[in-house]
Parts: sequence; structure tokens; C-alpha cells
Amino acid sequence: MAVFGYLLASYVGVGFYYYKGQNNQWRAPLAFACLPPLVTLAFSVRIPESPRWLLAKGQYDKAWAIVDALHRTPDDPNGDYARAEFEQMKRQLDLDRSLDSSWRILLTRPSYRKRVLIACALLSFIYSSGTLTISNYGPLLFADLGYGPAQTLQFQAGIICVSFLALCLSLFVVDRIPRNVILSAGMIAVAIPLACEAAMTARFLGTDNKSGLAAGVAFLYLYIFLYGIFLDGPGYFYVSEIFPTHLRAKGATICVAAYSLINIMWTQVSPIAFASIGWKFYMVFIACCVVAAVIMYFTFPNTLNMPLEEVAALFGDDDLVAFYNNGDAVVSVQSVAVKDESAV
Repeated sequence: MAVFGYLLASYVGVGFYYYKGQNNQWRAPLAFACLPPLVTLAFSVRIPESPRWLLAKGQYDKAWAIVDALHRTPDDPNGDYARAEFEQMKRQLDLDRSLDSSWRILLTRPSYRKRVLIACALLSFIYSSGTLTISNYGPLLFADLGYGPAQTLQFQAGIICVSFLALCLSLFVVDRIPRNVILSAGMIAVAIPLACEAAMTARFLGTDNKSGLAAGVAFLYLYIFLYGIFLDGPGYFYVSEIFPTHLRAKGATICVAAYSLINIMWTQVSPIAFASIGWKFYMVFIACCVVAAVIMYFTFPNTLNMPLEEVAALFGDDDLVAFYNNGDAVVSVQSVAVKDESAV
């Protein structure tokens, strides 16, 4: 949905570029941007609260009402599945409270420290493939290829359209390929059009060869398409898969923080680099892609279709998940609270 928002904003910008009214070329798009938040605000009152959050606040009746409404079906009139799910949530919450969820444990426990390193590396590697530069400076890149303002805006909107299409197609791909394979293959895949783009820019930039310049545009589109298929989705949900429940929020925070830092670096460096070394700057991204592909393949664990307890085993942890047996109403919990301390 975020990319759909980018797509809508891009074509609103294209449309109002041709509007000749005084000052409305920028006022109307800004006003239009207020509409989606207002719609979201209007419907937010109908969105149910998280039952886990309600359980954490001690509001058991409200939490049960939401779980029952979400999981009760005609095939399960007694709500057995909903009750088992609700019991699982309560037991998991009790287990999470018994575990150390401090920032300190992320650095002192080896298995958590490895997760932190992966969280920092994940988006740093992915966004070092050049996507930030192409997305943010696309109009400048198209202008360098000899196209005018109207065409550059249309090309940039087209890139977002291709990205949206690629993300839709990726829904049929991401859960069929092991995580480390799709990430490393994606890095190699995007390096290929980057190499071709570097060649087209080196050979045809500053000439009137329309075919060569058009090929430069096509390779940027191909890059965005491959990025959307292989990297855009896993770049965000993979971190949530590798962290246990009680540390997942902190893990996601670390990942986004690393993304923000790498974002600042590339967006600040890119215009200076293109002005200084031109097409050779693409070689930096290609080198980053190759190095990242090797590291991802050999060090990032595959978490495809794995429950939390199997993911924990990949990192050398014991079972961090509480189980509820509905038939016997038995809870089996293997806590590692003591092990957390002994691993320090």
C-alpha cells in the first residue's frame, strides 16, 4: 500500500505539471496528500485493538472479545480454536515477561547479538544496491540521459508503477524461495542492470543516440522491477522472523535505525559522486551487491515457513515459545530466563 501511495502521488504530480493555473501546480498536490490521512483517521475507530496489547494491560475481557470475533467461524460454533489461540497468547505473554527483554541482553547474549548484526546489515546491504539513489534522484538521472522535465516526471512515475507491479508479482515468489537464497539472488540480479546502465551511460551520455539513451532508461526500469521481486518485501519482514517475540520490537527498531543511517549517507553522497565520477559511481553499487550477496547467502539463516521455536534453534537458543494443548489444557513452557543470565 505504501508503494501504491507513491504511485498515486507520482501521477498526481505528473497531472498537475500540465496545469497552467497560477501556483496550483504545487498547492493542489499538497492538498491532495491530505486526503488519505483523513480517510485513515475516519476508519481508525473501526480498527480492533491488538488483543496482545490488551492482555498486557490486563484487559482480558476486551482481548477475548476481539479474538473470539476474529476466529469464531460457522465450522467452529463453540469457538474452540479461538479459545486455544487466546490461551496461547496468555501463556506466551507470561513467558515473555519472564525473559530479559532489555537492550543490554541484545549485546551480551551471543545469539541475540548475531540477530542484531543481521538486522543492521539487512537494509544496509539492500539499500547499498542503489535503490535509494535511483528512487530519489531518478529525475536527475533521466535528465542526464537527455530527457526534458515532462518526460523525466513521466519516467519517474513509470518507475513507481513498475515497482508496484513487481511487488504484486513478488507475492507469488517470496514464500517459495529460501530467505538467504532470495536475498543473495536478488542482490546479484539487480547488479546486472546496474552494470548495463553504467555501460550505457559511459557510452552514450552526451550523444544524440536515442536508442542508447532509451536503453539507459530501460535498464533503470529493469533494476526497479528485479528489486521489487526479490528484495523489497524480505527487506522488511525478515527481521521480524529472526527475533523472538519479546525482542521483536527492539529488533525492528534497530533495523529501521540502520536503514535511516544508510539512507542519509547515500542520499547525501550520490549527487556529489555523480557530479565527480559520473557513471563510475554505479560500480560502487555493483561491488556492494556482490559482497552483500556472498555474506547473505552464507551467514543469513533461512527462516522460510519456520515457527518461532525452529528459528530459535537456528541461533542456538532453546525453545522460547509457549505451547497450549487444547485437548488436555496443558501448557508446556521451556523458559530460558536463567540461561539468559548464564550466557552473559
